Amino acid sequence: MTDKNVAAANEETKEIKFKDDLVLVADNAQKHFKSDATTGTITLPESIVFGEELGAAQLHSVTPESYENHRKFEDLINNGLTLAGSRESVELFKQNPELQKVVFKVQVGKKDSYEGVFNRKGTSRNPGTGEVSSYVGSVGVGRINVVSTRSNAEWQNIKRNLRNLAEAAGLE
Repeated sequence: MTDKNVAAANEETKEIKFKDDLVLVADNAQKHFKSDATTGTITLPESIVFGEELGAAQLHSVTPESYENHRKFEDLINNGLTLAGSRESVELFKQNPELQKVVFKVQVGKKDSYEGVFNRKGTSRNPGTGEVSSYVGSVGVGRINVVSTRSNAEWQNIKRNLRNLAEAAGLE
């Protein structure tokens, strides 16, 4: 059955079947929630995310150190590409006085990508005075766009499940 057929079948029965690893993580996380209906907050200690209690880190051999190392690498690549793109965009702006925007794209992994947008001109607003000033050379965007490794059908089913639970609970 395709993801679309599963989603359609789930829509009809209102029973949604999730993958076992997703249910394991959700069930284990919920055991450690600290919830407050007055403020509408749910908290989960960071130690639970990487601890044995959740189960996800063990499934994928992730430790707090390996996650931190990954984030440092991603941030370094992101900012390094943005710096390189800003330097190159100035060269392109110098070569073409009519050029107003430079777009820089790089594939990062299978589905993720870096996107940089550099503008010849930018504006800044002083929050204290409200005064707007113009300047040359601005970074419009400099980021790594991350695409989920999980299926879109799973995400849609999570949202559908919330609606089903809310409806069954009689929420308005």
